[in-house]
Amino acid sequence: MNANQDVAHQGYVKKLLILFGLFYFAQAVAQQGGITALPVSLFFKVTMGWSPAQVEIYTWSLIIPWSIKPLYGMLSDYVPVLGYRRKSWLLLANLLAGFGFLSLAGYGNEPSLVFWGLCMTAVGTAAADVIVDALMVENGKKYDVTAKLQSIQWFWFFVANIATSLAGGYLCRYFEAETSATGAITALQIAATIAVAGPLAVLVATWLIVKEEPQKLDLNHFKQTTGGIWSALKTWPLYAAFLFLAVSNLSPNLGTPWDYYTLDVLKFKSDQLGWLGACGGVGAAFGAWIYSRHVSKFGIKKQLLLAITVSVVATLSHVLLVTPHAYTFHLAVVLAAAWGMGGAMVLLATLTLAAQCCPSNAEGFTFAILMSARNLSLKYGSVSGAWLHENKLDKNIVSLILLSAACTAVCYLLVPLMRTAQNSGK
Repeated sequence: MNANQDVAHQGYVKKLLILFGLFYFAQAVAQQGGITALPVSLFFKVTMGWSPAQVEIYTWSLIIPWSIKPLYGMLSDYVPVLGYRRKSWLLLANLLAGFGFLSLAGYGNEPSLVFWGLCMTAVGTAAADVIVDALMVENGKKYDVTAKLQSIQWFWFFVANIATSLAGGYLCRYFEAETSATGAITALQIAATIAVAGPLAVLVATWLIVKEEPQKLDLNHFKQTTGGIWSALKTWPLYAAFLFLAVSNLSPNLGTPWDYYTLDVLKFKSDQLGWLGACGGVGAAFGAWIYSRHVSKFGIKKQLLLAITVSVVATLSHVLLVTPHAYTFHLAVVLAAAWGMGGAMVLLATLTLAAQCCPSNAEGFTFAILMSARNLSLKYGSVSGAWLHENKLDKNIVSLILLSAACTAVCYLLVPLMRTAQNSGK
């Protein structure tokens, strides 16, 4: 590579860092964990009067759009729209997500209408996420910057979480959503209206910035894509990554039971929950920076061992907040930042494992199938955690914390099995 090409590549990588940072910032505003997260939770709790298990079971279907991500990946890999494999699909996905939020902003007080609005946003954001990830994997492998792209994406995702947590908490507090059914509805409508900005920003950035070589739907393209998928399906790294991502997220997690506990027992207000979410975002952004500068230099096995240890410790640390005291909220702020920092490093380690297992010409499909395993398992962990909490653990939150930590620790047994296409298992 000559000096001019090297400079050109470095310049393009800088543009990619800006582009993917913008994508993930915008998606963080619009995803289920974004500005609508707390308003949706309080809508089901206050307006509908549902228990944690009822909420998790009712919203189980919302994970389906995130669990069929391989379908979006295959469409993007196989079928160019208007000559593009990524750009056109990204535009369509964000149009759907934007329409879903507009619909959600105009609903009445029926949970079925809320559900269908959330479904549209889930399909749109899930599909967009797959296509952005495919672009990330393609360019990350090409320029050997996978970990750096992952880090910058999630750094800005976590920065956006700070803003959305504060905004969601403020809306709920202002309209007294934790006690008023009407207030919960109003907070959700306004949050959904604001969330439209996420898909709109991605639409504009995609149209103006994304560069892609035009492709035709022909036999040669079909053979290349099929060959890439078949190559992935024949290799152990893909199955090893699938196994780890599935098992590591099957653990019964605290999820909705802990959310209800903070409201009903710890007596936190919605604006305080917003501040906790913001502190978690600050910690996560710092965690992404630590991962990029230090952890990403480790072999994949060392990264995963660190990720498991951090997960277990973070889960167990919830015990420190079980009994309310004068400094409960102050301690919660510190722990929220620590949970965010650890969670970011855990997430980035597992995503790097997944990205390194993706073959050329089928990045969308293979990365999506790994993320589907993670998303479906994570939702199962949420539902099982809520069900066990109510039906088997006598609503004892400490028992759920200990069970979750123990199940996560089982993942230590899987680390020796891990291999990737770029790392033979250091």
